Amino acid sequence: MKIIRLTESDLTNIVKRVISENDSMTEKNKKFLTNLMGIDFTGNIEQVTSTYDVPMEFDNNISSEAIKYYLNKFGPMYLFELDGMQYLYQDQDHGDFFIDDYGFYYNDEIPEQLGIDDLGLRFSDIINIFFNEEEDEVITEGKQDDMIERLLKSEGITYDINYKKRGYFNGDQLDSVDITFYYDYGNGRKPVAMKPVYFKTRGNKIIPYAEPILYGDFDWIFDVFESIPLDILNKFFSDKAKAYLEEYLPIEYPFGWET
Repeated sequence: MKIIRLTESDLTNIVKRVISENDSMTEKNKKFLTNLMGIDFTGNIEQVTSTYDVPMEFDNNISSEAIKYYLNKFGPMYLFELDGMQYLYQDQDHGDFFIDDYGFYYNDEIPEQLGIDDLGLRFSDIINIFFNEEEDEVITEGKQDDMIERLLKSEGITYDINYKKRGYFNGDQLDSVDITFYYDYGNGRKPVAMKPVYFKTRGNKIIPYAEPILYGDFDWIFDVFESIPLDILNKFFSDKAKAYLEEYLPIEYPFGWET
């Protein structure tokens, strides 16, 4: 028997070729299934590993406790959209499990609608082919904001934003808003803290690219805020304050005088 000794370079080239062949087959499968189903799921499937990953539209139809139970018992769920409806999917012991954002449950209906049942495929096969875990790890700013909103709601925390005043400091014109935070102790929400955010303005507009001015951070207000990276937390509430102020301005002063 002739023994062929492979160098490290040979092994690397073989691995690369196998990966390339697998990637090519995956792309062919994606193209075939996309044509069959009439929908391309590439980049349209998100993994759910926490209740905070579930959009708020599901809150009235499936409880956080139920989500936690399913995740602990069966592993990750997956979020996708089909014909304008959002669905949660999970591969459970008895088969495919789906629930839409109106609270309706499905088993075989979705695979039948997509036409994959005739091929002997389950929706878990679609997940395996189309879901890219590396892509899902990229958390967009919108997704971050949604997760913070869900965290606030789950903790019974709410907030209001109101215009405070216009002033001048070291030659700069400043407009400010107050963010008032409330906590529901079970007998209605009560104010617990207030924090101002200042913006440099010119005339009745925020100066472009001017950073908001904060005296201290937001993490001291509630213990749960300490679980959010400080830069993300500060940006979340600063952006909310900026959006409010942009809608509030321009300010009309009587007789053209500013006070």
